[in-house]
Amino acid sequence: MADTFCMINTAIATGKRMLYTDDEEHGFEVRRPTLFNGIPVDLTERTDLASRTIKLWLPPIGDSQRRLERELWAELEAARPRIFGALLDGVVGALRGWQGVKIERPSRMADFERWAEAGCRAMGFAAGEFEAAYRANREGSLEAACEGSAVAMAIRAMLAKGKPFRGTMTKLYTRLESFKGTTRDRDWPKDPTRLSTELRRVVSALSAVGVVVQTDLDLRDEGHGQRAVDIRVEPR
Repeated sequence: MADTFCMINTAIATGKRMLYTDDEEHGFEVRRPTLFNGIPVDLTERTDLASRTIKLWLPPIGDSQRRLERELWAELEAARPRIFGALLDGVVGALRGWQGVKIERPSRMADFERWAEAGCRAMGFAAGEFEAAYRANREGSLEAACEGSAVAMAIRAMLAKGKPFRGTMTKLYTRLESFKGTTRDRDWPKDPTRLSTELRRVVSALSAVGVVVQTDLDLRDEGHGQRAVDIRVEPR
């Protein structure tokens, strides 16, 4: 499901035959922003989805804050023209100024980030305010995804002991065994191959907390083989 949301957000194209015998192939192309909610705190724990997401934490509503539905809708209807007008100001400002916006550290969603920064400036926000808020939100989501991965947490524990790693995936698997702590067996990779898959999944999350992971390095001249791994802390 996370993969599907990622593809919808950044565009997906697919082909489908209605019936093999009586119709030609039909093509479908989809790209849409998606809004979804849920109770689990790890709703976007997959790093590819987390890097495409703006996550909002909604505080619980206290008893004294509860409203009748008809009152809430009446207030929204009264405010709707002002809300719509402000959004149009943002769209007009983005159309007019997005090409002049420079993002210091572009994200995966670089086009969206540039457009939204221009729109927010037109709505009265300071230059760079959206960029900074978006980066903080994205890094927070990736850090949460990192905390949800047993492999990522073991790597952070290893580096906290001042032990960067450079070598084969098999040697990394052996090294991390002593840093997995109380991780349940079902959450820990069964072999180096599964470790490799999980490691690639959490590369973005580890990067958000200052850990650089490089895989498939040719380190034969160092005696580590052709598909070696390098893991180290990146100064921030």
